[in-house]
Order: sequence, then C-alpha cells, then structure tokens
Amino acid sequence: MADKVPNPRLADLKRLRAEWTARSEEIRTALDGPAKDFGGGEVISGAWRDKQAPEITGRKDRVHKLVGNVLSAIDAAIASAPEEVPESQAKMYRWMRAGRI
Repeated sequence: MADKVPNPRLADLKRLRAEWTARSEEIRTALDGPAKDFGGGEVISGAWRDKQAPEITGRKDRVHKLVGNVLSAIDAAIASAPEEVPESQAKMYRWMRAGRI
C-alpha cells in the first residue's frame, strides 16, 4: 500500500477558511455602517428613505447570508477531506494547483 502523506488540499482549505473568516468580517463591517446610516435617516430622509430602507437592509442581510454560506461550504469541504492521502494523490493535487495538469 502507498505511503500516506498530509493532504495538501485540506491544508489549502484550512488556509482559505482563515482568510475568508477575516475577509467576511471586513465585508460585514463595511456594509453594516452605511446600511444603518442610509436606512436610519442620517443620509437621506422622507418618503424615499422609507421606501428604500427595507431594500437596503434586505440587500445587506442577503450579503451576510451569502458570506455565511461560503463559510459553511468551506467547512463542509474541510469535514469531508481526509487528513492523509496517498502520496500520488497529493502529488497530483499539487500539480493541478500549479496548473501543470
């Protein structure tokens, strides 16, 4: 049987999870303030604001949900990836990642 080595795909997924976690916080923070200001009447007011505030809040909430979906998908990929794989499989993955195949 072939020797097992650490799964390079799993390592990439864990790195992606860490990077996405940091970026997701940036995305959420970047949207929360302007959505609150715009929908809360600090930027615009009147009937137009009343009409647009639910749309703005809905879009912000949708982006938050999509960010969570991405994190869930990464977590699922991590959970399904074995800790170790045959050396040949790891080599093929590294070649694929490098664009050689």
